Amino acid sequence: MTWAKVIEGEVVQTFHEDPAKHWHPDALVHWEDVPEGVTIGWKKKDDGTFVSAEDWQAENPQTIPDPGPPGVVIRTGVTTDDVNPNVDLELSCEIIGDWDEEDPTHIPTWDVDDGAHTSNEFEWTVSIPKNTSAREITVTCSAVGTGGTSEVFTETVFIPASV
Repeated sequence: MTWAKVIEGEVVQTFHEDPAKHWHPDALVHWEDVPEGVTIGWKKKDDGTFVSAEDWQAENPQTIPDPGPPGVVIRTGVTTDDVNPNVDLELSCEIIGDWDEEDPTHIPTWDVDDGAHTSNEFEWTVSIPKNTSAREITVTCSAVGTGGTSEVFTETVFIPASV
């Protein structure tokens, strides 16, 4: 005779003696007599019969949800000094969600200042000529991941005026 401890429809322990002689009465609620051959991992069906995990999966196929496209977090920084004729715009992106860093197609796509500068790097510095008036530059980034291409994320960066 085989006894099985069944939790939420799954056999988690088996025993070949009467569990009443070994476990506290409160714990016996999970134990039941099962057919020979039932082992850990088997599932109890609604009709009371037991099937192996492989048979259970074949009868109850699980659909894996589409992970959906990734998200993007944009980080920006502006560096300027009196000697350099340019303002350095430092950009980095973090891809959030399902993507594979080993897959060469899973990359970010940057666009700075309406196509004036583009890149597929994760970290990138763009040199922008200084101007006597302050301005705002639009930075966009999207990413390709396992679930497709993300929406385009936009950040507006303030570039200070230089004297």
